Amino acid sequence: MICILYCGKIGGGVNDLKNLVHGLRESHLLDANIEIFSLYKIQAIVEIVSQTNSKYVYCIDKHNGLISEIFANLKALFYLLKLYIREVSVVQVMPHPLDLFHSLLCKFRVSHKVRYFFIRHNPIGFRHVNSKIRNLFISYIDEINTRRADGILFFSKSVMDGFSRDPLISSKCRYIGFGYNRFGSKENLNMVCKSPAILLFFGRILPYKGLDDLLRSLKFVRNNVKLIIAGKELTETQKILISELDVPVDIYNEWISDSLADQLYSIADIVVLPYRLISQSGPLLTAIGYQVPVIAPDLVGVKEFITDGINGLLFKAGDISDLARKIDQIIPDDQYLKLKAKSRLLRDDFEWKSVAVRFVEAINSVHN
Repeated sequence: MICILYCGKIGGGVNDLKNLVHGLRESHLLDANIEIFSLYKIQAIVEIVSQTNSKYVYCIDKHNGLISEIFANLKALFYLLKLYIREVSVVQVMPHPLDLFHSLLCKFRVSHKVRYFFIRHNPIGFRHVNSKIRNLFISYIDEINTRRADGILFFSKSVMDGFSRDPLISSKCRYIGFGYNRFGSKENLNMVCKSPAILLFFGRILPYKGLDDLLRSLKFVRNNVKLIIAGKELTETQKILISELDVPVDIYNEWISDSLADQLYSIADIVVLPYRLISQSGPLLTAIGYQVPVIAPDLVGVKEFITDGINGLLFKAGDISDLARKIDQIIPDDQYLKLKAKSRLLRDDFEWKSVAVRFVEAINSVHN
């Protein structure tokens, strides 16, 4: 029996959960031996599971303040207690190191029949630039939990490589790969760049994602472009940089719904991801799913998914002049058409049904 747990609020990890469950169904693995649990109701999971013999359990319909959150967490604790009387492999999707249920499962699974796995998140996302003490505490708890788990599953080889250097952890590590996101039924059918060419920056705006670098680079771009910024937490510095540009900029400083994401990816000519650090990226895989050429830095976590000149162009990380050159290089019709045609050939390598098969094989390969 496999129980897939998602104990976060509705956020980025939900897409990974939805895609994984969808992949399990597409690969005919979503049956009575798999159960899905979440704190809050996820309608897409309801719809996927309704077509199978699997079971979906959730605590409450939606997050509605502190009282509802406390109630949901109490119900979740009761659910976890019931798991301890069953022989089950529990897999938590993208837990934060300080997540209560993550820590409890790591601590108490040793004396029960429960085997505990978790899918390892991009560790960069846990860092808080202005809080070194918090970072050290998170790292300490993360190391303890990692050593206590029965298995750690990775979407990214570059993230796994960072953990597998530790001999006490390496035997627990399993790579399952990452699949591309599709938010709706639209297709990106652009075969030539529009004028202006639409550049899309997508994702929560954190310092390591390098939006400042992209904004500075646009001053050196010679072609006619328009930038769309889709993500929360735009800073005052970034607003000033935007005001200094001659380039038109559309801003969605909000949590991006699936329908809006579908719309933005279907009209974008180029997805630009100017990361300063990266180990894995949902927006990058989404671009692959929509067959939109990507401009991204020449970092290990990017090279795992982007082949320079095939499904995107790589620029020297941190070099805004090189980033501007790559934007100008990709826009001419012959270059753009070549990238669009080749990107279609690579998309099948990132199907979630393949990830789902490796997911089940990884769990079955780890024994008590």
